[in-house]
Amino acid sequence: MKRHVNQAIVEYFANVALGSMPLGAHFVLSLFDGKLLSKDHPWTPELLFLTMTLAGSVVFSVFVRLFSGRLTRESLTFSCGILWIMSGILAGMAALIYGIYAVQDDIVAMIPWVALVLAILSLVINFYLEFSIARATAQSEEQEASKDD
Repeated sequence: MKRHVNQAIVEYFANVALGSMPLGAHFVLSLFDGKLLSKDHPWTPELLFLTMTLAGSVVFSVFVRLFSGRLTRESLTFSCGILWIMSGILAGMAALIYGIYAVQDDIVAMIPWVALVLAILSLVINFYLEFSIARATAQSEEQEASKDD
């Protein structure tokens, strides 16, 4: 079980690091520009990218685990399924809002706050999903080992 938890930790933080790269670059460049909190430099696209990357990669990795046989549908709990669906919905919502943000000239005042809420939800939901999947994978391997004995 510990091996699966360690893999979940590494995978989760790798996805967070990947999704945070544009956010970090924006932060560093804004420091040099002197316009860290300026309305001319919105943070919304970076937050939406973080949500899309994190949620999308976790949803995709669960598909890969299912199709490769490392994880079975029977080993997934109801809460894993709900978290997986919620993660997919978050990725889709972030992509939709990203598209709206890209084509709108006048940005709705709520979009930056929605992007922040989606990013926080994505961080929390995908954290729990990764660990639920790690537990399910460990239980699946234990069941298979007990069948072999």
